[in-house]
Amino acid sequence: MRGNPDAVPALMLARNILFQKQLMINFSIDADAFAIDEAPGTLQHRKRVGKLKTIVEDAKRVFVREGYSGFTLRKVASEAEVPLGTLQHYFSTRELLLRAVIVQTIEEYNEGYERIAMSAAPADKRLEAIMDQILTEIRDRDTRVFFLEISAVACHHAFARQAVEQAQQAYLGTLSRLVGELNPSMGARECELRALLIASQVEGLMMFSQSIDADRMPDAEPLRRAVIMVAKSLSSAG
Repeated sequence: MRGNPDAVPALMLARNILFQKQLMINFSIDADAFAIDEAPGTLQHRKRVGKLKTIVEDAKRVFVREGYSGFTLRKVASEAEVPLGTLQHYFSTRELLLRAVIVQTIEEYNEGYERIAMSAAPADKRLEAIMDQILTEIRDRDTRVFFLEISAVACHHAFARQAVEQAQQAYLGTLSRLVGELNPSMGARECELRALLIASQVEGLMMFSQSIDADRMPDAEPLRRAVIMVAKSLSSAG
């Protein structure tokens, strides 16, 4: 069964409304700091949500530029052009802020994959389009640095590992559903395993791309064909 494109706007709206609840539940932001009693959609509410999203985006830039060792609340406050006290009002520690960065960033990527997965195109074309999108992201240096940095942090810090695992569930779920559409008779567990292998392929390519000189990278089109061929092979029954 193909995706329902009409469901995408509703999905995006729901995620935007839930942003404040995710911040409080996942990042331990105090309800008074966020003013949860503000009605969604009011000007004050939109400004507050927008400000928090902007702070998290600025924090991501600091993380990519400085790495975890150089990621401090003071540097983020400077990048975001807000007083340090204001930043600490929402995020009392750098761990809480980085967790917000991880979840919000991966959610944004996931929304792009979900939009493709919910389109009316055949399942194989949707899988191909998601692989194309991931390859585009891999070619971006900042994207590679971000994901490799958070992977390193997750190896040593539970807060980062939990955030990455939580955020990856939607991504793997999207791939798993596409595998299931391509193979209706395949069991759920097998679809999840195939999705994990597809994800592992592109994540390994990201690490490889960051570790070698640009002139040693395979040409874009042959690489694209190979990645899509592997993804489709992993999605096939047998």
